[in-house]
Amino acid sequence: MFVKMLLTVVLAASMSIPVRAANDLPDKPVRHGPEILAVIQGAALVADGITTRENVLHGQVESDPLARALIGSRPGYGRMIAFGALEELACYGLARRMERTKRFHRISRLPQVIGIIGHGGAAIHNGLTKEQTK
Repeated sequence: MFVKMLLTVVLAASMSIPVRAANDLPDKPVRHGPEILAVIQGAALVADGITTRENVLHGQVESDPLARALIGSRPGYGRMIAFGALEELACYGLARRMERTKRFHRISRLPQVIGIIGHGGAAIHNGLTKEQTK
């Protein structure tokens, strides 16, 4: 149920942000779209980091192979914050850059939405894993 609610909020937020047609691109990009998604992505990253750290403190290790390669099997807040900030800035920059192109402007929010769904899902998974180990 929480997953459906999270996906509904993310999709509603991304759908309420106007997307312009290719022949109607402004000289300056739409300013508020990527910023709203950056805030939501930051919240998903924080939730994922907190639940991951709680699970590590209870004796579990990071199971995602990519995350394990970047932040280690028993990550601390310092590494998670550093790589989370880099990820969010990269997704934000990519979204802003895609927004200005005629070819990719319609899918410019996709990198941020993928990050939101991925980290939101990881936070939910971590919470469920923590509940099962009690």
